[in-house]
Amino acid sequence: MNDPLCVCVPVRNEEARIGVLLDALAVQDAGSVAVVVALNNCTDGSAQVVRAAQSRHGPRLSVTLIEHVFADDRPNAGRARRIAMDAGLERVGPDGVLLSTDADTRPPPDWVSANRGAIRGGLDLAGGRLVLDEREPLPPHAAEARRRADAYWEAARAAEDAADPHPWDAPPRHGDHTGASLAITARCYLCCGGVPEIASGEDVALVERALSLGARLGHPATIWTRVSPRIAGRANGGMADAMQAMMR
Repeated sequence: MNDPLCVCVPVRNEEARIGVLLDALAVQDAGSVAVVVALNNCTDGSAQVVRAAQSRHGPRLSVTLIEHVFADDRPNAGRARRIAMDAGLERVGPDGVLLSTDADTRPPPDWVSANRGAIRGGLDLAGGRLVLDEREPLPPHAAEARRRADAYWEAARAAEDAADPHPWDAPPRHGDHTGASLAITARCYLCCGGVPEIASGEDVALVERALSLGARLGHPATIWTRVSPRIAGRANGGMADAMQAMMR
């Protein structure tokens, strides 16, 4: 029997992309997938797209749709992701697994099962490698910049593995652990006190809190997802800002 797992997605004005993610989740080899889609301050048709996907995919997706409006001046990425993850926690309970992603991702069919397998193997958190979606090709200069950055970090990880290896995070491994692909046990999530309600970087802050408590973080090569190389994102300091810098 599969451990309870829920995919948690914060969304703000993503009607053009959230349907692609839900279509990808509907064809996971893990079978039916539980999903929380937490809309915040949306002014577009994101909710209608989510409802249409739920209708289209029937039993393959079990979607909890939350529509929330922050009435004060503090809407931020941390609060949005926390709403999604906390709702996911309600679905899976303390023995389950929360799997964070973003609305502009397109995971492969084994993404859920690979994450579940990594957690079953003894990890408290599993990061997924971010691969730029081939449907949105980069200009040549940006692709070369990305290649050089990947080569640099590959060398840096090799040096880390030589100096201070962790048996639960053995090579070959990548180095990504962001909200676009991050599995965390419900117990670890509870110990961390949930997602920090900060303007940006809430995903990395959650991981750093978990590591400070002795959690085991792994980066299996089997876990990856496609992400959009768009340069107009939803959170300051996020992936879109990094892509914007690379495009220059």
